[in-house]
Amino acid sequence: QRILQHRSSHDDLTDLPNRTLAIDRLQQAMARSSRGETHVLVMFVDLDHFKSINDTLGHVVGDKLLAWFARQIQGVLRPADTAARLGGDEFILICEGLAADRDAAEVEMNNLAERVKFAISQQFECDGSSVSITASIGMRLVTGRGHDAENILREADAAMYQAKRGGRSRAHLYDGAVRAEAMQRLQIQSSLRDGLDRCEFSVAYQPIVSLPDGAVIGAEALARWQHPEHGPISPERFIRVAEDCGLIVKLGEQILARVCDDIAAHPAWRQAGLRISVNVSAGQLTQSDFVATFRRNLKRCGIEPSQIAVELTESVLTNAVGSSARQLNELRAMGSAVGIDDFGTGYSSLAYLRRLPISFVKLDRSFVAGVGSNSADRDILRAIVSLAKALKLDVIAEGVERQDQIKPLMHMGCQTAQGFYFGRPEGAAAIDAALAGARPSRLDSGPSSQAAQT
Repeated sequence: QRILQHRSSHDDLTDLPNRTLAIDRLQQAMARSSRGETHVLVMFVDLDHFKSINDTLGHVVGDKLLAWFARQIQGVLRPADTAARLGGDEFILICEGLAADRDAAEVEMNNLAERVKFAISQQFECDGSSVSITASIGMRLVTGRGHDAENILREADAAMYQAKRGGRSRAHLYDGAVRAEAMQRLQIQSSLRDGLDRCEFSVAYQPIVSLPDGAVIGAEALARWQHPEHGPISPERFIRVAEDCGLIVKLGEQILARVCDDIAAHPAWRQAGLRISVNVSAGQLTQSDFVATFRRNLKRCGIEPSQIAVELTESVLTNAVGSSARQLNELRAMGSAVGIDDFGTGYSSLAYLRRLPISFVKLDRSFVAGVGSNSADRDILRAIVSLAKALKLDVIAEGVERQDQIKPLMHMGCQTAQGFYFGRPEGAAAIDAALAGARPSRLDSGPSSQAAQT
């Protein structure tokens, strides 16, 4: 009977308390907090990119990773604290007895969050695979009675999504802004499904130019959403929601199909040898039929693989193992280039750059911004460009907005760029106009005052 009782209140895989027991312990902790006038901390912990790891390495490795993760977080908690698994890759930590003073409690809270992040920052080794793990943490600090345990978990969950929005491997404390953000996320998620069904998404193209002569040699395809009631919705808002709720695959397929349609409808692009880059998420890359879908669109529109490139972020690259790596190799074998977007801001290493079929890197705009005036930025960029050249990778500078950025980039060996200085993301007709010479080169004109781009 004790065994049955234990199994009913604990997770089979990790032997941690399950959701039911966690709720009970949280209620008890808040009752004790009320009597002792102390704070209770709830941390909602979610593994970053776990689905990609599960899809590429398999569920057996995924389960071993979850069990390892449970041991890691248990190792840093205090004896009276509780770690529980809610399901999937979602865990909660209940830490009670934090200081009565709010400021002092927040110091303790931040220390605990750092200990948890450090514990899971170690490499996970399993069956010959080595995986870097990070997690996003939502925190809710409460004291006294009058709180519902389920609501506290929902609020910690909302803070966790805010942490993910900040770039993963982050911790965020619940506040009024998080509450508003959670409501906004729900609205976007609901509208996103309808928008995909109604094909409300379009593609804008930002030109990629050759710095020596200003000629357009390609473009990056960027998703745009014109909501019928709320007008244009920022990609920063809807793409993250699409990733988190599983709609990124459908969105990516729609954008790829639209890009192929546009290439087929604009023969001047092929004649000029333009290469159009599309952004691919971790969710798309882990789909077993990703390459088949890619091929099907090319065949449908009668276009060559060399006319489309795939861009990945560094975080996607680091998890590109198993089937994902094979799909990248298939793309390269077909003749489509594979590149790394926002290079220099993530976690990729020489090993990934050498192991995977990378053709080009795009220098992150944060480094490019100060290249004309900041010696530190120039030194960093020079090192990155030298590394890329040594690996025989093409280099594209992102976020070029001023004339004084161009010569330093060319001097360090970067011959290709994109940014508001050369053109904002616009419809396909703008690329035709640039190819036809309707837009003069900006290389000899004055500086631009345009702001950062998306």
